[in-house]
Amino acid sequence: MKTMADVRRIVDLYELHKSYKKVARELNISRNTVKKYLHQVKDVQEGLAEEIIPKNRKIVQPSRVLTDLVRQKIHQYLESNLGRPKKQRLTAKRIWELLIQDGHKIGYTSVKDEVVRWKRTNGPREVFILQEPRVGQRAEFDWGEVTLNIAGVWQKFYLAVFVLPFSLYRFARLYHRSARLEVIQAHIEFFREIGSVPDAIFYDRMAAAYDSRKQQFNDKL
Repeated sequence: MKTMADVRRIVDLYELHKSYKKVARELNISRNTVKKYLHQVKDVQEGLAEEIIPKNRKIVQPSRVLTDLVRQKIHQYLESNLGRPKKQRLTAKRIWELLIQDGHKIGYTSVKDEVVRWKRTNGPREVFILQEPRVGQRAEFDWGEVTLNIAGVWQKFYLAVFVLPFSLYRFARLYHRSARLEVIQAHIEFFREIGSVPDAIFYDRMAAAYDSRKQQFNDKL
């Protein structure tokens, strides 16, 4: 016969591992026992049953509540992650284990949910900075791919595209390849088109323009 604390432990571990086998191994019980109580919990949640454990012992909320003290400790662990490399940061599972070691009776699901809430409020956010480039200050260059039907035959072409951020002027040319020669030719045609050369050109680390092994622009361009 299992107690409600045992059932709560089964539920927490299954939420963590998503595996009957791992839960059974950790608790030294059979997989059938794990399945049995998980199914009983699900039946109670869906209103198909009133009890998890026989003998009229109705399901009750476990005593593993998220107290202010536990919440504060979770936040402290998460704040300590901010200055650590990614591989050294404490996961929700590790934080839960540390809390259990400290004697707190708290379920893994409660800890994981609190970690998610904290990250939504305090985690890093994507920020976009409005840029106001000067006239002729820079151009941006990148390749795209297009498929065209020419004389009934579908063919793939490479599209060299330049953009002037200040005016949003766009210049494009089609090529059969996107190698070094085509990069050079596209630049020459673009410079002729606008009648000048921008102060700077931004690239997206193309293989033809950027050597990723040396981490520098190709000196043959």
